[in-house]
This record gives sequence, structure tokens and C-alpha cells, in this order.
Amino acid sequence: MLSGPFGEIRRFSSFRAHHFSEPFDDSEIISDSRLIGRSVWNTEWLLIIPGGTLLYDPEEGLDAFIEGQEIPGGGGERDGNGVSDIKLFFQTYAYSGN
Repeated sequence: MLSGPFGEIRRFSSFRAHHFSEPFDDSEIISDSRLIGRSVWNTEWLLIIPGGTLLYDPEEGLDAFIEGQEIPGGGGERDGNGVSDIKLFFQTYAYSGN
């Protein structure tokens, strides 16, 4: 029996992020089965990136993650080397129904 109402949002602990480079090597990925029974085709996935896990200052952590590091003496200008794309890798399976 499931606890809580059907469709209730469930929290999961953090997933590890990996640097992506070509060619893709799925042996670098640490798999996890916490999302068993979840639909990959769900159109309402929400990716939460907690800034506090990136730097001591959560806001600065997110700014650096998105826009890159501050340029020393640049008056708050950033180097533009932040994250430009996030790829999600799903390894899925299905059971055929009769």
C-alpha cells in the first residue's frame, strides 16, 4: 500500500551530476533505482539545483553555475563559461501486456 494520496509529490535525495563529453560513455553513470515506477514520459519533471550545494553562498553558486565565474576586477561581469545544457539519461524497461 502506498503512503499518501495518489499523485502526491515525492521527494528524493540528491542525484549525482556527471560531466558530459563525446563520445557518451554510460559506464561513467551511476545508476539508481529510486525512480522505479515513474514515467519517463511525464511532462512535468522538475529539476531542482540547490545553490547551497555549489558554493557557500547559494545565490553566487547558482550565478556561477549558470553564467560562469566572476571576472576579477570586472565589476560583477562573468566569464560566460556556465552550464549551457543539461542532459538527462534514462535507461528504461517495460513489460508487455496481454
